[in-house]
Formats: sequence, C-alpha cells, structure tokens
Amino acid sequence: DRLDYLKELHLQSKAKGVKLGFKVVRGAYMEKENDRAQNMGYPTPICRDKKHTDEVFDSVITYILKNLNDIALFMGSHNEESTLKALELMEQHGIEKNDPRVWFGQLYG
Repeated sequence: DRLDYLKELHLQSKAKGVKLGFKVVRGAYMEKENDRAQNMGYPTPICRDKKHTDEVFDSVITYILKNLNDIALFMGSHNEESTLKALELMEQHGIEKNDPRVWFGQLYG
C-alpha cells in the first residue's frame, strides 16, 4: 500500500516546484518482490488478497488522475475492470483519452 507514500512525494514535489511521473503496475514481479522482502528482512509489499489489490490499485490511480496537473501516469495492468475504471475517471474529470500525461500498457500474462 503506497498511497500514503505517493501523497507525501506529491507534497514534497509541489513544495519544490517539481512534477512527478509514476508507473503504477498491478500484479507484476510478485514472486520476485516476496523473495526480496524475505531475503532482506522486511514485510512483503504484496497485497494480502485480490480485493485489497483492487482497492489499493484503484485508489492510487484515482489520486493520480485527480492530481494530473502535478503527476503523470503510466498504468500497467492486465485487469480489465481497473482499466475501465481509470477510463471512467478520466471521463468524469474531463481528461481526454489521448492526454499526454496518461499512458496505458498491458502486461504480459
């Protein structure tokens, strides 16, 4: 769950007059991240279940789209529901589908 971290970076970047760009990836590198956490002795960064993954991912995407003047987005996912939700949020906020601050990529697998 990195939403609080994202919000903190956003505040810091605004104070410095810097724009952010985030690549938000859903479901990639799960085994690698779990192994790394175990080897380095810190808690796994992987969500506890799919429902939590959905909630966290969607909350991060929502936050970025609401703050698009400060944060650019690259969204990597193979989850159709999250992608459609992001497109709906873009429409609700008047963000064009070809806005250069928003990029989508589909993950293999």
